[in-house]
Amino acid sequence: MTEIVAKLQALGLNDLSTAITKERLEMMKVVVQRNEAMMALDAVILFHSGGPWNNSKIAKWKSITGAGEATSKILCKHIRKVLGDA
Repeated sequence: MTEIVAKLQALGLNDLSTAITKERLEMMKVVVQRNEAMMALDAVILFHSGGPWNNSKIAKWKSITGAGEATSKILCKHIRKVLGDA
């Protein structure tokens, strides 16, 4: 146990609860990034889906991108934002 405490202190973490909190925050960031990436993929699939552009598709597009119209410019802008290139 003292070895673990020494490693934590070397990392600037004074106790185990601080280390766990920081680890949880990092995990939460990863989950948020994953969810954003999945929604971006949903936007690509939706944009290229066949059939009429109905109210359901419009609502889903708006919930993903925040835009009322579906254009390749909006899709690309959204993807770049999710990837951190905006």
